[in-house]
Amino acid sequence: MHPGFPARIPNAQRPMTNDEPKSPKFTDLMNQTDTEMQRVGWTEAQGREHLMKCFGVRSR
Repeated sequence: MHPGFPARIPNAQRPMTNDEPKSPKFTDLMNQTDTEMQRVGWTEAQGREHLMKCFGVRSR
């Protein structure tokens, strides 16, 4: 586990389904994480592996 990340997300909400509209705040967060993944040179597969290992989820 990366030292900067919590083992679990506190007060996690239910995952969003594909038919629900995404809020501007959520869209901003997605864009920020995409930018950070590019900055550190991670592929989508590496990002998914990190999410599974640290949070037990496959996607944001």
